[in-house]
Amino acid sequence: MSLLLYYLIVLPFSYLPLGLLYKLSDLLYFFFTFIFPYRKAVILGNIQRSFPEKSDVEHQLLLKQFYRHFTDILVEGIKNLSISKNQLKKRMQVRNPELMQELYDEKRNVILVSGHFNN
Repeated sequence: MSLLLYYLIVLPFSYLPLGLLYKLSDLLYFFFTFIFPYRKAVILGNIQRSFPEKSDVEHQLLLKQFYRHFTDILVEGIKNLSISKNQLKKRMQVRNPELMQELYDEKRNVILVSGHFNN
């Protein structure tokens, strides 16, 4: 069943332009925020524990910001299934690529570690 959903829904969506996918993100944001609050108690509890000095109004604002970021990450993850190499290069930044070339030329082993933002 999950393969069917993947090939009939998720993968075709990945071929949509990113701008259109961000419109889908807006719909998902509205859905997760107001219609079916996704894990609201857990997320709000985490926010309250992480920022005890903030007011309830500020906690609610952070909750909405979380949902906005979460839905953007969802559609970006979908886009990553079919993004072209050129599109990906536009969105990524590699610092000091000459270092990798030097190590490659020296036939040295390398382990790459990259930052991850979204936890």
